[in-house]
Amino acid sequence: MPPNVSLAGLSAPRFDGVNFFRTPTAPFSTVDFTARSKQFVQLEYQLYSPSSDVTGILKLNGRVLDQTTFPAGQFIPNVVTGAFVSAGAHRFTLEYRCQAQPCAAPLSQYWTRLGQLPSQGVTARQDAGLGAQRWWLDAPDSPLKITGAGPLFFDGTSFVRRLPEKAFELSWTPGQGEVLSASLLIYASQPFRVTTRGGGEVLDVQSGDSSHAVSPAVSVLGQPKTQSLTVEVDCLKRMSAEKGESGHAEAGQDCAFLYLPQVVVLIANPDYGAQTGGATLAALLVLTGLWRWLRLAPGRGAAAG
Repeated sequence: MPPNVSLAGLSAPRFDGVNFFRTPTAPFSTVDFTARSKQFVQLEYQLYSPSSDVTGILKLNGRVLDQTTFPAGQFIPNVVTGAFVSAGAHRFTLEYRCQAQPCAAPLSQYWTRLGQLPSQGVTARQDAGLGAQRWWLDAPDSPLKITGAGPLFFDGTSFVRRLPEKAFELSWTPGQGEVLSASLLIYASQPFRVTTRGGGEVLDVQSGDSSHAVSPAVSVLGQPKTQSLTVEVDCLKRMSAEKGESGHAEAGQDCAFLYLPQVVVLIANPDYGAQTGGATLAALLVLTGLWRWLRLAPGRGAAAG
């Protein structure tokens, strides 16, 4: 265990013949750690009970990050969930619930792992041109919000979110500038379709598969009342499997992952008008001087002849 990390509420590691695991010794466990600077942190774990569904409620500094139910007698993929934190002391808390009550059934926890990643200068707002900014969702203190998507985690290469619902909404705070465009990337390991809507209108429809990610990039220029985008992801393979005798296919979900959500914004810059006015005045002075020179030049030419 690293010196800046402490674990409570779990037994010492045990071995089941295949993997190491720990047993909860309390209704919840904690992982306390210290961040030396601003960074991204995440906790990975997997729960298993042979006789009861188990729900893990993961919190960071008291804020719920994720809630996942592990079916009885089944191993499902590990939960990996994180967030950006400032320098200082922090705590992950994992609460165990069985049918909304503290668990009495046998319970094992696998793959307990804390990840700490330097922020690497990631910022929510970046210059994108004269008077414009690019806003990133996956950055500390982002002005963007998302609902209907899973929590943020780092897959070793990029920040990513699972898309467990049929649709998610990307929104931004009004009054901080005029949003010009939005873009994102969605990947799934099966055929899928992505429909992007803004202001009640369909702005983009694309299809992809395991070899072709989808990158919707839509313009909302001139639509100041549009404060969000709704993105629907249909998992076509699952829809085909769910197709009933009536021929109606229900919308499949939970097959895709979201990367790089961002918007480009024309910001209100108090110095922008003055800078523009100064540049305009300078241009007019240059043009005036040039016009006077052109008027005088023929006369000077005649005198020289």
